[in-house]
Amino acid sequence: MAKNFRICILLDYYKAMLTEKQAEVIDLYYNQDLSLAEISELMDVTRQGIRDHIKRGEESLMHLEEKLHLAEKAEFEQQRFDQMHSVIEELAYLNQVQIHHPQITRNTKELEQLLEELNGVNE
Repeated sequence: MAKNFRICILLDYYKAMLTEKQAEVIDLYYNQDLSLAEISELMDVTRQGIRDHIKRGEESLMHLEEKLHLAEKAEFEQQRFDQMHSVIEELAYLNQVQIHHPQITRNTKELEQLLEELNGVNE
């Protein structure tokens, strides 16, 4: 299951760098959950031909990620956004229950808004 999810993620990043047929076959196989036989019938290509497109496409996706690390960088950035969000929430909570300073309230709201805007740009 993890490999399937990884291929789907990599396809999102590198689809344009695959051949049109590889991208279509991988999308049908991984995202649409069609079998080799179903794709074979749909595209009028042998099952072995479909399997070959999938294998070459997977290899290309893995190679591209190995060289460019786009999916890895995006995952790292998302983790950092989540961590920053947690810190902001903690500051807001502490201010609410202990300090009660209006400037801290404004700053945490502003930070949260900026973080959401930045996260939206990166998606």
